[in-house]
Amino acid sequence: IAIGIAGFGYPMDRLPGWNMHSVAMHSLTEAYRRGGAPYGPAFGPGDVVGCGLFPSTGGCFFTVNGEYVGEAFYDLNHPDYHVTVGADGPCELRFVFGDGPFAYKIAN
Repeated sequence: IAIGIAGFGYPMDRLPGWNMHSVAMHSLTEAYRRGGAPYGPAFGPGDVVGCGLFPSTGGCFFTVNGEYVGEAFYDLNHPDYHVTVGADGPCELRFVFGDGPFAYKIAN
């Protein structure tokens, strides 16, 4: 599973975080950011992953189980970034888009 953001038109046959115009954390192995550079801890079943954006700086950050991992990238000024999730097999996910409490308390 890869969770992050990607620009409009991102290739649907690539997990986010592997190509330009995307930033993502990958599960069960290393986590990656734009262009495939290592970033942050891996995550697995039962973990809660958050992705946030600082609109004023174009910074993208992640949280794992409510803990701030750090800024994965900055200067993301592309106007068409969207939440992006990719999977290379069957999985079960639950999303919170402001319709419930976030695990990262500062976001509430």
